[in-house]
Amino acid sequence: AEPNKLDPTLRLVKGWANRLGYDGWIMLNLYPQRATNPNDLHEGCRIPLMEQNLRHWNIIFHKYNWVTVWAAWGTLIEKRCYLKGWLENYANIVDECRWITIGKLSNAGHPHHPLYLPRTSEVAPFNINAYLEKLNNN
Repeated sequence: AEPNKLDPTLRLVKGWANRLGYDGWIMLNLYPQRATNPNDLHEGCRIPLMEQNLRHWNIIFHKYNWVTVWAAWGTLIEKRCYLKGWLENYANIVDECRWITIGKLSNAGHPHHPLYLPRTSEVAPFNINAYLEKLNNN
């Protein structure tokens, strides 16, 4: 995906943002590697990449003073064990934000990825702290 050539996921994100009345959005990933297929993500976490990603999250959230974060990683968070481990770091950066999800949570309790949401799905609050606690206990 590129700014003027959105992939299917980003086209859906843009559509949801417009329908919900947002005037803009930024996509941030839990891991800073482009991979159309999640199986292509690095097997092991590259710490310098994650630290750089955390710095970018921090810059973006402080620059734009965002108030809403859409949790939408789906079950893909289970593809690599390091994704769950780093999520708490991101949550700490945006602890002042309102977290939402769209649609019901998956059977495993994860917020759905945009590709798998019916257009009729509804916005719901997402308790990131309860989610992290559940992840840490599993």
